[in-house]
Amino acid sequence: MTRKEMTDQIHLMVARGKERGFLTYDELAAYLPPDAVCEERLEDVVIKLQECNIEVIDDAASPKDQADDADEVHHEDISGGKNGFEEAPDDQMEDPLGRYLHEMAAERLLTRDEEVETAQQIEAGEQDLLDALLRAPYTINEVVSLGKKLRPVR
Repeated sequence: MTRKEMTDQIHLMVARGKERGFLTYDELAAYLPPDAVCEERLEDVVIKLQECNIEVIDDAASPKDQADDADEVHHEDISGGKNGFEEAPDDQMEDPLGRYLHEMAAERLLTRDEEVETAQQIEAGEQDLLDALLRAPYTINEVVSLGKKLRPVR
């Protein structure tokens, strides 16, 4: 698994966890690469997820237990300083997964409307760029030159 694929998987895992407020251990194993699912690394991941207000539960837990656990975590975070976030020691920040989860916890997710607006701005910017490129004299000369090269020789 490449670094980008791993980052994408972690991003999906965090988004799903934030959406639901919890993840199961089976879901963790499915999202994480096989080499990251050792007991020690899994404990680090669980700690980082809890810092993101995402509870990690067993499949066997009832939905009521899950809700109670989420409420306890929420109350602990409210009572803790700095919005429930504490600075991680430098040695933990060497871990790319831990660093990513820590940074993701500090960022606010976009709403659907904000995502749509951002996508529209990107599309408009791409169209402006294309229009500017097609109006440039150099681009026109290159298109004419390519047309001459592609014209069959008689």
